[in-house]
Amino acid sequence: MGSFRQLLAASDAVPAPPVAVRVRAGKIQYDPRLLDSLLRDHVELGRLFGRIGAAGNAGEARELRSLLITFKARLKAHLVVENMRFYDYLEQSLADEPETARMVLNFRRKMTRIASDVFDFIQKYQSSRLTPGERRQFTPDYETVGAKLEQRLDSEEDNLYRLYRPR
Repeated sequence: MGSFRQLLAASDAVPAPPVAVRVRAGKIQYDPRLLDSLLRDHVELGRLFGRIGAAGNAGEARELRSLLITFKARLKAHLVVENMRFYDYLEQSLADEPETARMVLNFRRKMTRIASDVFDFIQKYQSSRLTPGERRQFTPDYETVGAKLEQRLDSEEDNLYRLYRPR
């Protein structure tokens, strides 16, 4: 599917509409609009992350702080939908395929660790005044977390989205 680098270039992204949670008798139902919604989130997150890099590299502490707050809120919202609607549905629908279900669970755990690294980056620079030392460290930190975020989004799209289908 998409590459995070392409997402960074997407400047006209439209935020995803909220995805309604439909539960029937304790089961999460397939939502044919979910993947499109998650992909729109990826585009928006990529666009915001690109703006974070530009603000940090330019030493614009106020703009960086504002963008990090927005990014954090949108990432959290995305992760809630993804965890409750996507990962839970996959685990539920793959219950009779233990090896695939185990792969999804391992992937989910890895994605949680990557998200933690992204939130650590946000926390570090959200309160930063971008002193000269912080500015020197920003670019390597930004590139490291960007590579992890790119890996997360691309891996989900390439490996897991194809598993999401009605069952």
